[in-house]
Amino acid sequence: MWDNFVPAADEVIKMGGIVVIEWPRACAYWRDPKVKKFLKRHNMYTETWHGCAYKLRPVGRNKNFDGMYIKKPWMIATNDRIMADAFSKKCPGV
Repeated sequence: MWDNFVPAADEVIKMGGIVVIEWPRACAYWRDPKVKKFLKRHNMYTETWHGCAYKLRPVGRNKNFDGMYIKKPWMIATNDRIMADAFSKKCPGV
């Protein structure tokens, strides 16, 4: 999938468009040499964010989790600083 994404993303960036990649923070793709090369070549901004900062909650009913938020750490990479800044929220107390 990555090999198909790169040519399309290269063209979008070449035309002045915005590209955003989003995966869980611990995703192995962030450590993949191909991904790292792409991010460096395009001077991508990276930002981590937590689901709880955006009110992410468990799905379904479970009295053990009523009212709780999920911290779930994600990471984005983008060629747009404003987009990166918009996804920089962390859970309170972190």
